Amino acid sequence: MNDGFLAISINTNLDGQFEYPELEDTYKVVDFFLSLLLISKPDGYFEVYSTHVAEFYHTDYDILTKSFDENYGFPQDSPSYSRKMFELRQKIPSRSQFQSVRTRIHPLHIELVLANFKNLLKMDKMRRSLKLLIDSYTHLMRWESDQSFILSWVLVEQYLNHEWELYLDQKKISNNKKKKYTGKEYTANMKINLLSLLGNLDEDDTHELSRLRRIRNNFMHEISLVEGKDASGAFKLALRFVKKRIDDYFDKKFEKYLKEIS
Repeated sequence: MNDGFLAISINTNLDGQFEYPELEDTYKVVDFFLSLLLISKPDGYFEVYSTHVAEFYHTDYDILTKSFDENYGFPQDSPSYSRKMFELRQKIPSRSQFQSVRTRIHPLHIELVLANFKNLLKMDKMRRSLKLLIDSYTHLMRWESDQSFILSWVLVEQYLNHEWELYLDQKKISNNKKKKYTGKEYTANMKINLLSLLGNLDEDDTHELSRLRRIRNNFMHEISLVEGKDASGAFKLALRFVKKRIDDYFDKKFEKYLKEIS
């Protein structure tokens, strides 16, 4: 009762019985919620991490005693983070302890997350992008720079594709002609240069993208391991680009609404 709890019930068959596919859906929903929380801070990001199957345990709540009982799945002499947090939840923490082990989040941020949750839940591509983003951040915080960098670079390329397709749409190019300009020959390097010439990328972003692209190529072709600072830089760029794609989506949705009421 000391923390805020998020309760999610996924019962596809409405039979009240536990089924593994429903548990997998729960993982996806939790990660989606957490990824939206990750990006909801206006001046940066919240420190939230993607979930892992090993972090989920069956927890029973006894209504009479108002207490929880949890199956950790680990030996007693090797406590997991899940067990640590479970034990903390059973105690009334001191103010200093609460501030040291918990991140306090304003309810307005939660409301923003829930609003975006409803709007973006059915957008498969955006949901997958947010999953990659929170996974990239989780790897980054675990000092797994190579894994974090690659996931961030995927999101960077997705943004380049997004900006390129926006430009083609503005030019009202037909779908048949559009295929010509979105083929494999239009590489990330080519899109960076073209978008820079068009003014869709500023000088700083163009320089950083070109630098990160070289790091990506060195990693893929020379197995040159990624440094922590480069993984961090790639994540921050990916974070900003994902936020920009979401903003573009809402701007487009608002423009459509204005046309409908005019």
